[in-house]
Amino acid sequence: MSSKSLNNAIPIFLVLGSLYLFDNPSLSLAGLVLIILSLALLVLNVVREAAKFSLPLVLVLGLIVLGNAAALAVDTSPAAMRIFLVQLVVYLFILMVFTAKLDDDFVTMTKNVVLAMGLCLAPFVVLMIAAGGNDAHLRMFNTVFSFVIYKSLLPVYCVSALNNRYVLLKTALFVSLFYLIGERASAVCCIVFAVLYYLHGFIVKSKTISMLLFALFIVVVTAGPFIYVGLDGTALGIQINAISRELTGSNFFSGRNIIWAQSIADILANPIWGNGLNSRLMLGDGTLSLHNTFLTILYQGGMVGYALFISFLALIWKHVVHAAPDNPYARIAFASFGLLLCLGCFEVSLVQNSVNVSLLMWLIIAACSNYEPEETVRRKLL
Repeated sequence: MSSKSLNNAIPIFLVLGSLYLFDNPSLSLAGLVLIILSLALLVLNVVREAAKFSLPLVLVLGLIVLGNAAALAVDTSPAAMRIFLVQLVVYLFILMVFTAKLDDDFVTMTKNVVLAMGLCLAPFVVLMIAAGGNDAHLRMFNTVFSFVIYKSLLPVYCVSALNNRYVLLKTALFVSLFYLIGERASAVCCIVFAVLYYLHGFIVKSKTISMLLFALFIVVVTAGPFIYVGLDGTALGIQINAISRELTGSNFFSGRNIIWAQSIADILANPIWGNGLNSRLMLGDGTLSLHNTFLTILYQGGMVGYALFISFLALIWKHVVHAAPDNPYARIAFASFGLLLCLGCFEVSLVQNSVNVSLLMWLIIAACSNYEPEETVRRKLL
């Protein structure tokens, strides 16, 4: 089989990997196997093309994995092992997808299979909206699959913008769909995508502006949960919640305030090294999800683990910002990365059941940011 055929199978396997969100054990297992196969094909691409790894990316991800391994040596529970393995797969996937040599045909194939996935989800979305939509009906197919599968519409939205046409109209459509089915966080992510898409030219023309924006984002996402918890019960918090109920019909304090308050207390108790991979708040042991990637990393690895994770994100940000000037997909890569960072404020996309959505997003970001016209020489990663 040709290398092009093997490469084109990667997005197909990854999209089909969404089967792991189905309740049927056989389908769920098949989805997990397909995700692993997509990673294996990326490894094969790197080996066959003799692609060069980015040393900074290898170093940072290596330190993150070593830190997780050290935490696992202390706690060898099944839940901790599961979280370690899932994060290992995700980090390996990111390393390989940003190292692999992926051409324009790969971008086209990725677009086509992701759009096909969107068409498969469309009937369920229509049925939900027809039934009344919003939170009450978001789980109406829970006996078939996890409602998290609707977040797969986020990569569908991103690839729909690859032709750089009618992006504002498409944004309005997807924001409306997400709002109607009760996915407010996903609607916010689409708005972030659109803002970054249209501001791309202004942001990337200056290294200072781009890095200040990244620094501002990290400050906001780090301080956000602490501020959110602090507002609960205050006069301002009560007023904000009343406005939220009036405008959206839902509480501003959705329950995350309770989970985050407990997690913040535990973080402050072990601020340097964190609380380890497994904890009573993590979904891995059958209790609660933190619903925030950044808070989860801070919870697990403390300030040390968090610094490494932010360093990893900074490397990807730098890579995406400095995509080739003649790259027609540069704006999509940049806006998609912003969307993924925004999603991390609401979901734990490294260890829990939105992992496949994040892998699809990483695939889109890497394929679009690494792309160069055939007449140019592919630039070095990072």
